[in-house]
Amino acid sequence: MRNLITVLSMIVLLTGFTACGGGGGSAPPADDDSGALAFSSLDGSTDVAVDATFQKSFDSAIDTSTVDETNFFIVQTASSNLALPVMASLDESSCVVANALDATVTCSSSTACVLDPSSDLAAGTSYTLCLVSGIEYADADSSLFIRSAYAAENVASDSVSFRTAGTAVEEIPDVSGFYSSDDINCLDGMVLESPSDNVYAIDE
Repeated sequence: MRNLITVLSMIVLLTGFTACGGGGGSAPPADDDSGALAFSSLDGSTDVAVDATFQKSFDSAIDTSTVDETNFFIVQTASSNLALPVMASLDESSCVVANALDATVTCSSSTACVLDPSSDLAAGTSYTLCLVSGIEYADADSSLFIRSAYAAENVASDSVSFRTAGTAVEEIPDVSGFYSSDDINCLDGMVLESPSDNVYAIDE
């Protein structure tokens, strides 16, 4: 009985030690081969390097000639300071190719392609990495030799959202055309429209 109690105590201690083990940041791990961040590990990350590159690994061989900047791309999303939801599939509202950032897409093999933005991403800003329709699987799969007639012909659309490390730089609002009371000596023919706002407009 004493031996049983000793064994159970050791199990409890080991379990507690494992549970309390190292935490860490939310930056995703880099792919072992390319140094690019893995597509599958990005969703919800909030500490992505601004000079990162991104790799999508496919479950079987694809026709690499069908992969380009129109179906594998990155867009900036509006909510730069909000918590990011984890997307389960393609975020169609964000993944608009017309809004894609300049980037280069290259495939190092029939199962891995890397997206490299042309310039660094903005700090503390949200982005969505998009994989949309148009990427086709190869006719012959390396493991099956001939693809099943029931297998999908195209890679499923998908997207992941993340935020870069650092603090976003707030844009200075455009106030051209507005004048404060300090400029009153220069405002010939103008009257006070909104005294509480201390803003002047031309009296038509």
